[in-house]
Order: sequence, then C-alpha cells, then structure tokens
Amino acid sequence: MFKDFVQLMYTFLGGGANQGEFVADLVEEFVEDDFDENSDGYNPLSNTSVVTLGQYFSGTDGRDFPKKHASAILQHTDKGKFASRIDKLTTDALQSLCTELGKFGVSASVMNVGTVCADLFEQILMKCVNKNHIIAFQKTVQMEASQEIGVVKVPVNTVYVKDGILHVGDKTVRLSDKLTVPEYVATDETTYTSKLCEAYNDAEGSQLITTVTVAGYPKYNRNFSEQRINYYSIIYVIENLRNKFCIDEWSEELELLKEETYDGISDVYLDDYAHGFERLKAVLIQAVNAPITKSMIANISGLISSRERKGVCHLLVNEGKISSWVNVYEQ
Repeated sequence: MFKDFVQLMYTFLGGGANQGEFVADLVEEFVEDDFDENSDGYNPLSNTSVVTLGQYFSGTDGRDFPKKHASAILQHTDKGKFASRIDKLTTDALQSLCTELGKFGVSASVMNVGTVCADLFEQILMKCVNKNHIIAFQKTVQMEASQEIGVVKVPVNTVYVKDGILHVGDKTVRLSDKLTVPEYVATDETTYTSKLCEAYNDAEGSQLITTVTVAGYPKYNRNFSEQRINYYSIIYVIENLRNKFCIDEWSEELELLKEETYDGISDVYLDDYAHGFERLKAVLIQAVNAPITKSMIANISGLISSRERKGVCHLLVNEGKISSWVNVYEQ
C-alpha cells in the first residue's frame, strides 16, 4: 500500500525527479518544520541511500516501508502542510487525482482531496506500524430531501458546500439564505447572552452591563455583537440540517459535534484566569483550533468555519454544559 501511494503521488508531484529521492521529499512534505530547536528540520529518511529509497518506491526485493521510519514520521506529522501541497495543483490535476483515488476505493472531491490524501498517508503509515491496523475512511452520509435531492448515499468526505450550494454526489441543492441577527436579543438567546454580560462585568468589577446597556460599552459591545453572529451562524447550520438532511441522524451528529467541542475546550475552560472575559476569549480560540473530526457535520467541507465552532460554545452555555464564564464550577 505504501508503494501504491507514493507511486500515485509521484504521478502528480514527481515532476520527473529521481523516484528514490521523491520518497524522501514526500515524507519531508508530511513532517513538521523545525520542531527540533537543535536542527533545521527532521526527516527520518535523510540518511537512507537512494537505492533503498528506490526499493521503497517500487516495492522490489521485498522492501516494505519500515516500521521504525513510519513510527518516527507519525510522531511529527503536519497534515495541513501536506494537504496544502496537494491543493496547489491545478483544478484539472486535482480532478484527475480524485479519479485515481477512486480506483483504490477512496472518494474525494476537488474541494477536499488534499485533506483526503493527508489522511490516507497517515492511515498507511499506521498500517506500516501495525499490520493489523484497518485503514478506515469517513462514514457514508444519507441525504433525505425528497423534493430537492432524493435519497443519496455517498462518503461524507465528498460532500461540500460552496457559494451557498450543497454538493452531494452528482446532486446539488441551494441552502437557505444566511440568518440575519435580530436587533434585539431573542428569547432563545437569553441564557448565553446573560453569561456574556456576566463575563464583561467580572472584567470591569461592576454589575452595570446587561444585554440592554452593553451598547454603551464599545469594547464589550463589539464582542457581544460578534458572539451573536457566531451563535446565529451555528443556528443557520442546524436549520439547514433539519431541512436538507434526515433529522434523526443529524440530531445525533449534532450532539457528537457538541460533545467533541466540549472535550476539546474543557481543559482551557477549567483553567485559571484573571476574570471571566479572559476565559471566554481563551475558550473561543481553543474552539477554533481543537480538532473536530468525529461528527459528519464537521467533515462536510465548507459547512463549519471558525464562527460556527465558536457558536457551538454558546449552544453549550444554553444547555448548561458550560455553566458560567466566571464561576466554572457553578451548577
């Protein structure tokens, strides 16, 4: 499987380079830069002869990719870097790459093929470390919207949103218009917005800031407005899921998204801060950066951005999972 992958990548990235040297170059693209302060980078294949690298490329002489090399690479991966390298290919090349991946049973679209290749490389290296490792890909998603899509079953990592249009296999459907944040706080916003004001007051040492008076505090009003946009961004996603997908299945996926988000932010949330506003800001940054992969919702390219990730935090506040930005152990 390793040789199949590097040979496929060579077709699109090789540029006529020596095949053995390409193996080392491909690994270079997959490992993080300058993680060792005592070196200029790291590549476990840097001292491997070109002849041996060529055998890894072709699989000749029984040369499987060594477990020790695969293990070393997996400790220092940078999948985003690798995906970016793939994504720099022309659109025609990306489409061809998707076609070639399909021959191996791997589904990808032009929008996510870089990420798919990075995930695939990681899975192959895991297989090199543990022969019993099963290379697994994304779950299949069932779309149910009888008037617009019908019932379509495709791998979820091929589904994407672009310019307000949802692409599912060879089907497309336009999503609803973005929600407009109302001028006044709605009933369903009262919990998370009151907790925001509690955080602002904690920073100011006052009790004067409310959802009504926050407009008089430019620093906090700007944050307040941003958080309301974030909240309505995730509500927009939820409403589209309800209208375009099977509601029972997506309710479960939404719960999984919230659960994984909390798992990703909990350590930061429970840390010590000077005041609640600092905690709020730290948690929202973490929400954007924490890996979210388990829910199918998060695996639809173009659906969940930084705003939606932050908005999930406000859903957690509304539900009591995040009890307060000030008194974190408050029940």
